[in-house]
Amino acid sequence: MPNSGVAVIDEGHSNLCQHIDDIVRHWKLGSADEVMEACVLAFRKAALSHFKEEISALEDVGAATDQHRRAHGELVEEIETLLKQTMSHSGRNRWFQLVDSLERMLFEHEIVEDSRYYSLLAEGQPG
Repeated sequence: MPNSGVAVIDEGHSNLCQHIDDIVRHWKLGSADEVMEACVLAFRKAALSHFKEEISALEDVGAATDQHRRAHGELVEEIETLLKQTMSHSGRNRWFQLVDSLERMLFEHEIVEDSRYYSLLAEGQPG
């Protein structure tokens, strides 16, 4: 996982990974759909919280955040779409596909979108 050098951002990324691990754990345990859905909704809630913290950190160092806000909005929409699609199908593999998509989305966002700001964030950290 990329490291921004800003504790609140890195902890948020780690927390999101832990939520994905929780989804995987429940999937492997054969948890009911309601439990799985609750895990995905908890991931979504954590993502929303993290996105607010991330935007705040970016604003604190004077970064323009419009594009990043849009990227976050697109991620939230994609999470909601994935959950709706997953819940409208049956079979255990659908959860694997959801987890695979969530992991890809999160990693790509960190590598492509977030990493654009890492040097700016590092400059704004107390040294």
